[in-house]
Amino acid sequence: MSELDKALKMVKENNKKLKGLSNPTSDKKRLQLEKKRQGKFVKVVKPVIKFINGFYHPHCKVIIEDDKAELVMGEQSFLTKEFIKD
Repeated sequence: MSELDKALKMVKENNKKLKGLSNPTSDKKRLQLEKKRQGKFVKVVKPVIKFINGFYHPHCKVIIEDDKAELVMGEQSFLTKEFIKD
């Protein structure tokens, strides 16, 4: 099992633990798990960021889902809030 697979497995396990925490007395435990989860997330994504920066241009993005990863390249973009209703 690769390091990335191990880290993703740990993230999934932590997600299950966090879902079970819903009362105020578990706030400290939730915070501890969230910090641990953030550290594992960083450990997983840093190699991907390094890979993108080493082999692709700044207009590339990686979208990671639970069953696939997709490399996309932005060719054009336009952002407007003109039509958004308040």
